[in-house]
Amino acid sequence: MAIEVSRDRTDEDIIHKIIQKKETFKTEKELQFFNDYIKGKSTEEISNMLNEKIKSDEVLDLLLEEETSDDGGIIALSGFYFQFLVTIEYLIALINEEWDYLLIDHHQDIITVREDKIRVIQVKTKNVEYCDVSETKLYKEWIQKLFIMDDLFEGHSQKTEFELVTNFIVKNSATVEVEIYHNNHEYDMKIQQNSFFSKVLTYSEQGGFNSLSSEEYLEELLSKFKITKKDSKDYIFKIASDLGGLFNERFKAAKEDIDFLIGYICSTCYYPSNPSVQVIDKSKALRIVEELRGRFNSNARQHVETEDSISKIDNYILNLHSTLSRSPSYGDLYNCIAKFECELKESIFGSNNIYSILSRFIERVYSSPRINVGSRQSIDNSVKELLDLAFFIKLATGGIVTIDDKHSKLLLKFIGNRKYSFFNLDDIDDHEKGIAKFKDVFKMCDIHEKIMLFSDNILRLVFSGDFNDLEFPTEHFIEIGSEDIPTSEDMRTIPFEVETDSIAKVTYKIRVMNGSNSMKQDLLRRRVLPTIESYKEYVTKKLG
Repeated sequence: MAIEVSRDRTDEDIIHKIIQKKETFKTEKELQFFNDYIKGKSTEEISNMLNEKIKSDEVLDLLLEEETSDDGGIIALSGFYFQFLVTIEYLIALINEEWDYLLIDHHQDIITVREDKIRVIQVKTKNVEYCDVSETKLYKEWIQKLFIMDDLFEGHSQKTEFELVTNFIVKNSATVEVEIYHNNHEYDMKIQQNSFFSKVLTYSEQGGFNSLSSEEYLEELLSKFKITKKDSKDYIFKIASDLGGLFNERFKAAKEDIDFLIGYICSTCYYPSNPSVQVIDKSKALRIVEELRGRFNSNARQHVETEDSISKIDNYILNLHSTLSRSPSYGDLYNCIAKFECELKESIFGSNNIYSILSRFIERVYSSPRINVGSRQSIDNSVKELLDLAFFIKLATGGIVTIDDKHSKLLLKFIGNRKYSFFNLDDIDDHEKGIAKFKDVFKMCDIHEKIMLFSDNILRLVFSGDFNDLEFPTEHFIEIGSEDIPTSEDMRTIPFEVETDSIAKVTYKIRVMNGSNSMKQDLLRRRVLPTIESYKEYVTKKLG
């Protein structure tokens, strides 16, 4: 994401003309809306109002149920909200240097400006999925309000474009064809003087829009007109994803972030001579980016990571069901998968997230930049590698899966009363080298982490990865020494009672287990075994 503040061009003159024109369009209801909800309000007051009136779990219902008032712009609060979702989409485009200026009249339209192009966007909502054009005011009023803006740009070199954004599909009626405008993606379609053209011309003349009475001029304007349909069910999630994507491809904005952004734009980006119009240039866009960055780097991040972690688990579980669905034992496996899913999600809702889990599994750190910025496919592959292994151990032992969140370097999982450290060998091609690597990591652990590893029951070290496992022993134990002498402060923070001498110069015994990727593939192939008992027996034998 790069954005630079460029030298002002003739855009200031264009913006001034737009603002002056806007003053003639206001109705009493529009002014009342502005006075009630926007005028003199701070960012916090506006965002709090949106949060109170449109709850997170109600926003989709409201966007679907409410509709734009046909007697003067967007009056319904939900219609206002939908228009600002469109605004945010264009703001993101401005931040990504696709536009130079963005103007928002929250009762009428959105206008974007750049060196070679000006686009006028009108937003309309209805509580239906489809609507015949004859049941709208498209050719009677809406399109005229778009096209009369063209007069403002006479003498300027920019190409003008016109867009109607809706949350419903505008369909042909029995006598009027309009659906071709859904496909005018380049705003340069060669049009025919069909029934829709005739309707626009007739109502323009009746409404006193004299400049639109020229057939040649109207044909030119219609060639630059496009209808864009946004699905209310999906649109807010797209905006949330795109907004978070400005900072990290896996970030997703919460509704509170969107409410904040709307409040910030309305309270700080207004035009001095006409406060009901917001103007955003590149310098203001930079400030908006910094305001959002602070939110995403603080409380929003935890929410995003939790939601993303749950999504990763959902995708993994879906694929696991698909893989095992043809097994003769799928009925029993289904129940095991369901329990496994619940246990994983309980851990995530506790204090874990998938990125910290993978960081410890692969990088031996609590939070790895490599994992945090990794590609989606890479993350998904690592999730599958780890969770396949955990699932098969659960299948063999029948224990409940819990994931430790306190160890900063090693990934510990408790399955039943057994303790496992999952250790990805990554680019290590031999399990003996993996043991040496584990010992190096162990030396770097503090005494509390070492005690955590070896208190209660034997530690099972499970190697995962593409290493050569042909010579991996069936029963493999290693010993690892520790010469830590705890301080008095250490002794006070150890969560159970021990003697100092008992944890100094200790040799620990570890069982090393083969969890190679080839092993997991073999276990998946064996799903064809006839009974759940025979499948469990095979898995137990292979894992040891």
